[in-house]
Amino acid sequence: MEEKYLGKIIGYERRKKNITLEQLSAGILSSRGLRRLEEGERICSFFLLERLMERLGKSINKMEFLIHEKEYEIYYLRGKIEQAVEEGRLEEANRMLTYYEGLSLTPQVLHHQYLCKMRAVINSIKGEGTKALELLEEALRSTLVWWKRKRIEEGELRLDTILQEYPIGQEEISILLLWMSQMWESGREIRIDGRDLLFILSRYYEEDEEAKSNLFSKVCWVLGSISMKLKEEEEAYYFTKEGERILAENRILLHLPQYLDRLVYLEELLQPSYNERWKQQRDALKEVLLAYGKIWDTREILLWKNFKTQEVYLISEIAEQERVVRNKTKEASALEMGIDPKTISRLEAGIYKPKVETLKTIRDYYKICRNVYSTRIVVEDFYLLELERKISVLQHMNREKEAERLYLRLRKRLDTRWKVNRQYILYQDMFYDHQLRNLAHEEALERCKKAFQVTRPYLVLDQIDKIILSRMECFIINYMGICYRKMGQREQTISLLKKAMKGYKNSKVDSRYYFHSLGLIYLNLIDNYEEGNRFEEALRLCEEAIQYEIACNKCSDLGYLISEKQYTIDRRDGKHCQEGKKTYRQAFLLMQLMKREVQMKDLQKAYKEWYNDEIL
Repeated sequence: MEEKYLGKIIGYERRKKNITLEQLSAGILSSRGLRRLEEGERICSFFLLERLMERLGKSINKMEFLIHEKEYEIYYLRGKIEQAVEEGRLEEANRMLTYYEGLSLTPQVLHHQYLCKMRAVINSIKGEGTKALELLEEALRSTLVWWKRKRIEEGELRLDTILQEYPIGQEEISILLLWMSQMWESGREIRIDGRDLLFILSRYYEEDEEAKSNLFSKVCWVLGSISMKLKEEEEAYYFTKEGERILAENRILLHLPQYLDRLVYLEELLQPSYNERWKQQRDALKEVLLAYGKIWDTREILLWKNFKTQEVYLISEIAEQERVVRNKTKEASALEMGIDPKTISRLEAGIYKPKVETLKTIRDYYKICRNVYSTRIVVEDFYLLELERKISVLQHMNREKEAERLYLRLRKRLDTRWKVNRQYILYQDMFYDHQLRNLAHEEALERCKKAFQVTRPYLVLDQIDKIILSRMECFIINYMGICYRKMGQREQTISLLKKAMKGYKNSKVDSRYYFHSLGLIYLNLIDNYEEGNRFEEALRLCEEAIQYEIACNKCSDLGYLISEKQYTIDRRDGKHCQEGKKTYRQAFLLMQLMKREVQMKDLQKAYKEWYNDEIL
């Protein structure tokens, strides 16, 4: 994706929502700067792009980022600060914030807002509510040019109508929610029509389920808390169910324990003869999280914490890997590109941030399809990226016919001049032919290789442990493994997947930023180890995969992994023991919680066969 294409997406989405340049850029950059970005004349920082996309109601989780190591260090530092706050290491968090403040970062206003927010959170935890409010209001004034506390308190400007007048990012709404919660804690009521607010947010984020799920869980929690303070338990129950629903549908673990605890409390309060389902699911999740070292603290959700799954790659790593797999020296590469060899050395060491022209030269020389900001398919309409996500989700849930219907709609809109679009089409066409129309495994494998070569024409499969695959490339490699297994070549599958996993794990980037790719490899490898009677390796990887899902705040396949671990133990020991019944029931409840119907059906059937009993 070229820089100008990213600008086209921003401009297209801005005009589609009837937002002016001045409205979108207000408080974060000049309207002239935004125009230059839309016209492809400048590249913005990761943090500025994130805010612009948020204000357009879009999630950056659909994007892949090729960034300099210094940018990643800031990104990583934020994660360490938030982890320290979450774990109660407040002095350590304050020291890191002081270090953060001393860095020269752009755009300064967004980093200042982050500092104010996190310091407000620390002050609130310490019981210093007045100082927390001051910091939150400073954070709001940083980017919201319309912000005036008095207008909110006196009802002149209602929080449930702000989105109808102003584009606001998720981070800005999160700070508003923190401020509103802190106001209630200090005894000052901020009234809001909760159902109207949810309706407005639903319309604003209707084309991006990921963006909506991240925000809705926070909004519903605050609305539920206010309703409980006002003794409006029925309203609290409504908002709590809405929040739980969207988290479960998107398989997000962040905030889910708090919602389940609140649901159990409200159901017991409102319905003396209530259904035990929430309690059973809550207890199943609680047992798993406690067993894997997670603290079960469900008093409040972390309004300041966001759920992110965008994939991050380092320019330094990608450049070095592309050179190494081509067996080129730094000097030879530099000579052929017309670049100083010292520049190549500094770039690969992560101490040089290349200019736009230099980066383009390197990308063209190595034929790198990734750019500073990329999407998995190149489209102008962000709705098509949401459609692609829905297709991927349906495939993961084994609902191939539904997925194909959506894919055929998407296929018509894809411009095949872009390599990633051609690769996507080749892969998807193969997938449905293989899954639905009995394409031979050997032919499916060859078509996978052809799709892979669209972006990696020079690479042999034995080299994939030396590179970091894109998400689409990982999907293709994973499916090659499936083909090899169906052809009776299990060891080839295992070798291929282990190499792909090694590439990700050798990266300097935290493996959580490769969740979709690594999560898929884990599942396929575990299945192959178990089916190949390599039980100890399967169990080791099961443990690792469960911990990985929890660390990523996801629970897409948590139930499946719990059941697979027990099944592997049973196969190793040659029997289905009575102790395993509890584990399978626990796994089933987690599948039920995450609405994994196919997994539930398979486990229900197997359990009946093993124990001659119903699982619940």
